[in-house]
Amino acid sequence: MQYGYGAPPKRTSGIAIAALVCGLLGCIPFVTSLAATILGLVGVAVTGKPNVGGRAMAIIGLLLGLLGLAGWGYGSYAMVKFMGPVFEIAAEMQALPQHQDFTKFNKWVDDPAVKAELQRLTDTAKAKGGIKSIDVNNQSRNTNSSGNNGEITGTISFGDGTKAPFSVRLDFSSGKFVISKVAVDTSTGPEKN
Repeated sequence: MQYGYGAPPKRTSGIAIAALVCGLLGCIPFVTSLAATILGLVGVAVTGKPNVGGRAMAIIGLLLGLLGLAGWGYGSYAMVKFMGPVFEIAAEMQALPQHQDFTKFNKWVDDPAVKAELQRLTDTAKAKGGIKSIDVNNQSRNTNSSGNNGEITGTISFGDGTKAPFSVRLDFSSGKFVISKVAVDTSTGPEKN
């Protein structure tokens, strides 16, 4: 009686290994997560053959890839949702020399005292020959125990040649950013350009 050689040994699928590695490297934005997802799908199909192993690695790579895509997708959404208003307000500040009106920021203001300050600044700018330019030096966002907030700082140059530092504080409240404080130090003296 002669016995056969039996089934050939299973080899581990290279695609399954690649899916697992890409899934573990999901820290590289989007690309490795997408690669892990695609390789995981292909790896699951390839490991369905009787002599190819690594199905568990392919499935883990696929799951890690999907988790990575979901995480990066949500992270991107959150960045746009929470930082978008900060950039929008900064862009509006850059446009001040064209429209010369601080009250355009009222759409982001709930506090009547801040609205009054914006009107005062509009009047002060007119008295100083208008706004010549605005340099935004810093845009930041902080998350701490008191919530989410941001700050925009820079310098305003007026038509009469004086400059004044400014800061705008933003607080995340009721699902939106609001301007909670505006400070422009127009009393710093005749600092000329």
